[in-house]
Parts: sequence; structure tokens; C-alpha cells
Amino acid sequence: MKAVKRVKKLVSTLSLVSFSVAMLLANVGFAATSAKSARGNTAGQIRQGKIQQRSQHNFISLKNFNSELNIKVKEYQKVAAFTSLETAQQEISYKADGTKKTFSGSVIMTYSQSAVDHKDGTSQASQSAMAILTGALSDNYSLTGRISVSQNLKDTEDQESNGVSDLGVILSQKHIELTNWLKGGFGVSSTLPTSKYSRDFQNFEGSLGGSYTFALTEAVLMKGLSTSLSLGAARNFHRYETDATGRILNPYSVREIVSAGYSKGAFSFSFEFLHRHAWNYSGTVSQVFEHTEEITYSVTPQWGVALGHTNGGSWLAPNRQDSNLKLINENDSIIYGSMSLVF
Repeated sequence: MKAVKRVKKLVSTLSLVSFSVAMLLANVGFAATSAKSARGNTAGQIRQGKIQQRSQHNFISLKNFNSELNIKVKEYQKVAAFTSLETAQQEISYKADGTKKTFSGSVIMTYSQSAVDHKDGTSQASQSAMAILTGALSDNYSLTGRISVSQNLKDTEDQESNGVSDLGVILSQKHIELTNWLKGGFGVSSTLPTSKYSRDFQNFEGSLGGSYTFALTEAVLMKGLSTSLSLGAARNFHRYETDATGRILNPYSVREIVSAGYSKGAFSFSFEFLHRHAWNYSGTVSQVFEHTEEITYSVTPQWGVALGHTNGGSWLAPNRQDSNLKLINENDSIIYGSMSLVF
């Protein structure tokens, strides 16, 4: 028990440190990873789009992340969406020979559902389609936009889960080598309230964010293996400090993401863990986590499919002492399948 408390205290301390670092870097472009092969583009694009697609109306960056201890699935899944687009354009902006494309993009279609159906009306199921478009501003800078359309298959009247998402935009910079074994990059992102739910219910007016990602170079990793650590911060803007129900909204958030992947031939395996703090207008701090495991298969250089599992929720149990971290949770775990077309 004492060990768990020490770990949670350490993570909280690291989050606060990362907030300071990320805010200093928030006005500079995010670095893209090194060039990928065409087959790798397909697998990687599905992997980076997974969190965006299985969430309804994502890239909102915690604008509706509340301070309650028990966070619903459709709420905490938006947490990770802010970070996904930061690296999504990396996988589609290079040709097979390693040269940068002037224009590139992808379409990702996803079906997701609760891993366990308790037959009590609480299970979830949704489908969505997302478009990502990237334009090269120069050899080192790219501008990427993302928007999606989602449908809640269990509740067609759910305004939050049905319809067009907010528009996410990010300016990213090519990765640079910091040492012979480490590379890194930073970037800025913004969210525009194109979703009616965001504008009318959330009183959302937009967001600005920044991040820095560290990654080990190919020189120190076995072939096909990749690892990274990303630190980020975001500022959300609202017309009012509460949403339409009176719940206090969150203007600030910081997060850390640890990810790893391994590719062998047409197959790709990936793992990602996210931890995030959010501060609402009254100063209350909330924490959530999310982890994802996925396997991707590139059918052709432009077409791939993926299967995955994700689970997340409040960092602390309702007693605010014990950890709520679980690999599989029959109440919150979600399984999903994706298909990606890259151009």
C-alpha cells in the first residue's frame, strides 16, 4: 500500500514538472518522426488514429473532463484525443523512398463497443469515420487538420456522440537529433468548435496546446522497435466557467504519454499509456489514465486493418487513496476495429 502511494505521488510530481516544461514549448512546432515505408505508413496511421476514432467528438482536450472521481467512458476517452493528431501526420507525409509529400492524408473508419455487455443498458457501441489531411509547408514543417463524423449505435438522440466533431489543427516540425541516441521535437495545436454540442452545451470556444516528444533513435533500438515519451499542456477557452448542466469546466491540463511499438513485416504491435491532470475553474485537480494495446496488419501499402483494446478512467479509486489502475475492467474496457486508407 505504501509503495502504491509513493508511485502515485511521484507521478503527480512529474506531471507538475512536465506542465512547466510543456508551457515553455507551447509556441513552437511539433517534430515529425523519420520517414516511413509505404507499408509502414498504413500500419502506423491506423495506430495513431485509434484513440481519435473510437472516441466520439474527440480532440476536445479535456474540455468536458470533470472533477468527479468516477469518469464515464465517453468522457475520459476524449482525454487522449488531444495528443493523437500530434503524430498522426508523421505516418502519411512521406513517400516510400523517404521524400516528403507535398500533400497527404488518410481516411479511418472504426467500430467500437464495450468489451463486456452486462445486458443492463450500460454497454456502448459506436461507429465513425475520420479524415486527416496534411500539407507540407517546407521540408521541415507541416500543417495537419482532422475532423470526424460519429454515430452512437445505442442512442441516436445523444447529441454528444452523434454528428461532426471539433476541428483539430497542428503545426509540426521535423524531428531533430538531440544526441546520437535521442531525438525530439515540439509542436503547437489548436481545436476549433465545429461541433454543435461543444458550442451549445460545453460553451467551448477553442483551445491551444503544446507538447514535446522524446524518442530513442534507430541506432540504439533493435530493428522494428520504437519508443517515445511525450509531455504536453493545453489551455481551453469557454464562454462560461460551467457547461449547460452547471458542471465546472477545465481550462488547464497537462499529460504524459509513454508509447512503444514493434513492426515485423506487415504486422505492427503497439502499446500506449497516458496519464493526465486537469484543473477546473475552481482549482480542483482531477487525474485520469488510459492505456491501449493494438495489433495492425497492412493488407496493401495503402490499406490496413487493426484490432485493439483500451481501458481508462479515474486515476484514484473513490476513496481517493487506492489506485484505480487496471489492465482490463469489465465496466470500462472497450474493444475496437479500424480500417485505414492512406493517400
